[in-house]
Amino acid sequence: MRKIIILLTTMLFTISITFAQADTTNYWLTKGNAQLLVNQASFTNWAQGGNNSVSGTAMLNYNITYNDSITIWENVFDFGYGVINTKEFGTRKNEDKIDILSNFSHIAAKDLYYSGKFNFKSQFVEGYNYPNDTVEVSNFLAPAYVILSAGMTYKPNADFSFYLSPTTGKMTIVNDDVLSAQGAYGVTPGDKIRLEFGAYATLDYKKELMENITFKSKLDLFNNYTDPKTENRANIDVNWENSLNLTVNEYITVNIFAHLIYDHDIMVPLYKEVDGEEVSDGVGRRLQVKQTLGLGFSYKL
Repeated sequence: MRKIIILLTTMLFTISITFAQADTTNYWLTKGNAQLLVNQASFTNWAQGGNNSVSGTAMLNYNITYNDSITIWENVFDFGYGVINTKEFGTRKNEDKIDILSNFSHIAAKDLYYSGKFNFKSQFVEGYNYPNDTVEVSNFLAPAYVILSAGMTYKPNADFSFYLSPTTGKMTIVNDDVLSAQGAYGVTPGDKIRLEFGAYATLDYKKELMENITFKSKLDLFNNYTDPKTENRANIDVNWENSLNLTVNEYITVNIFAHLIYDHDIMVPLYKEVDGEEVSDGVGRRLQVKQTLGLGFSYKL
C-alpha cells in the first residue's frame, strides 16, 4: 500500500486545454478545463530499487454559470478517471470521480443570499481491496451520494463564501448486491439506500498568495441529527479539498492537490506488517488522505 501511495505522489506530467465563453447579453458564462496526466518511471540496475510504472489520468471540469448580480446559478461538472500499471501490482485505477454540483442563490441582503444546493458524487467503475483484486469494495452507484439542501450563503467578496443549511437531506446509494448485503457505507444490510437528515455547511476560499500562485480550499461538513444512535449524532462527516496552483509561464503550471475525508459510516481496509510484508488487519474508521503533485502543460483557447 505504501508503494502505491509513493507512486501516486510522484511528479505527473499534465497536458491541459482550457476553454471559456461569455455571453454578456444574457449573463451566462461557460468555462472548462480538460487535462491528460501521464507519468512514467523506469529503473535499470538501480541499486536503491524501484518499480517500473506508467500511469495516465484524464480529467474534465466544466462550469455553466448564470449571474445577473441578483440571482446566481452555478453548475459544476467534475469528472476524472486514471490507471497506473506496475510490474509488481499490475493495472489499478488511481483516480475515479464523478462530482456534479448545482448551486442556486438569490440575494437577500448585502453579502447574504438565499441558497439551495444539489450535489451528486460517485465513481465510474469497480474498485478492489488491494492487494486482493477479487474483493470488490466499490462500483458505479456503490456508493453514490446525493445531497439536497436549502440555507443561506454569506459571500462578502469573490474569494470567500460560507454556506449553512439546517435542512439537508443526504441519500447514500449502494446499488450492488454484495456490498448491500455487507451493509457497506452505512446502509442497513440488504438495503441499497440510506436516508439521513441533518445540518450541512460549506466553506469556499481562494486567494492569490502572490503573483502567479493561487490557493483554493473547500470544506464540506455534514451532521446527521436524526440517527437513532445517540453516539452517532455527535459525528460530523468531513470532506476537505485543497489545491495550490503555481503558474510558471503562459504554458506551464504546477499543481499540488490534497484531499481529506472522514466519514463515520465508511470502513476502510487496515493493514499490519508481518515479517516485512503487509497483511490484512480487518477494517476500521480512519481519516482518508489523497495527495497529488502535477507539472502541467496548458493551452488556452
